[in-house]
Amino acid sequence: MPPICPMPVPWNDAYQELREASKQSAESIPPPPIPLILNGWAFSSDEEKAQRWLDTIAWAEKWGFQSVLKGIPTESMYCG
Repeated sequence: MPPICPMPVPWNDAYQELREASKQSAESIPPPPIPLILNGWAFSSDEEKAQRWLDTIAWAEKWGFQSVLKGIPTESMYCG
């Protein structure tokens, strides 16, 4: 089964790193999409998790922070 999104802890770690990078940027960058962790994880479908993760990937690509997401190990991905 293909990966849906990172598990909550690595997803939150990536979010924190993306958020900090956006704050440190010289550009005015909106914050990254909030990860579906904690209650967001418990009350979200796999489809909602996948869409939020895709939104996060798109945000990272738009603002040049893809390298943060590439650091998430394969074994840290949720596969449903």
